[in-house]
Amino acid sequence: MFKKLVLMLSFTSSLAFANPTNVHVVWPSDIGGTQANRVRYLVEQGNLMQDKYRFIFINKPGAGGTIGANYLETSSDISVMVWTSSWFVRPIFYPNASYDINQFKPVMIQCTGFPYTILSKKYKSLKELKAQKSISIGTIPGSAAESLVRELQKQLSPDTEVVFIPYPSMGQPRLDVIGGQIDANVDLGRDSEQWVTDRKLNVIGISGTKSFGPYRSFSSQNIHGFEKLTSVFFIVTKKSLDPVITQELAEIFKKINRTPDMQQQLNDDFCTPRDLDEKQTNELYNKWVEYWPSILQPTPENKNNSVK
Repeated sequence: MFKKLVLMLSFTSSLAFANPTNVHVVWPSDIGGTQANRVRYLVEQGNLMQDKYRFIFINKPGAGGTIGANYLETSSDISVMVWTSSWFVRPIFYPNASYDINQFKPVMIQCTGFPYTILSKKYKSLKELKAQKSISIGTIPGSAAESLVRELQKQLSPDTEVVFIPYPSMGQPRLDVIGGQIDANVDLGRDSEQWVTDRKLNVIGISGTKSFGPYRSFSSQNIHGFEKLTSVFFIVTKKSLDPVITQELAEIFKKINRTPDMQQQLNDDFCTPRDLDEKQTNELYNKWVEYWPSILQPTPENKNNSVK
């Protein structure tokens, strides 16, 4: 009898793994670029490493991650989303057109420290930018990059008009900087690196405290206010997901994160890999939940979805 029970359990277990549970891994931005490729790598390696879950790449771009967040919350499949600091920022700028951050929880912190870059074709320094009466800057609204525009605004004269030009993706403002339609754009360092070289763009500075090769940090130029405005990549899911499943997924993703290839990808992206346990992940996540509203309190004028 005992032998039969063991055989039945073994058979049931093998059936479970023969029919893995689908997990949708959502990327809510451009399909191209190094970040999207890393998400694909997570999916690919996750499927190679184990048989319990079948990871499926899902692209839901738009509205600063809101479309992806809505999909995450309503999907009948187990779903997780890989995103950046924009996760915390968009609900601050767009409280009536965003997701409720309290409906989600972190699965894993992948890396931190990726710098945002201010690029220009016309100006070589912040000093030259400051001398202008009107500046047009483009990036994705409701993103962590938009917060860099707001910090830049504080560095300028009160009489300087800063016009924020919203774009649905990072690619077009690069082209408009090259064409002279806008003065500058806020971009991701690694994704814009080739553009800087090929199109001879000027890197005015990067957020954070470290310089990377030709990228000079604002702090190294004695320009303050940008030190903490670095990005973070993490994986989030809805709070209602079974904690056991959440933990199992976290362990799979952490295992992938430790592979030499992923570590190299993260380092190449100026992003410091993290290997935090569940308690540390939640603590750091909660710190960011408090941090971003503390520096980006909405004002009557910016509640209308524009910088100025």
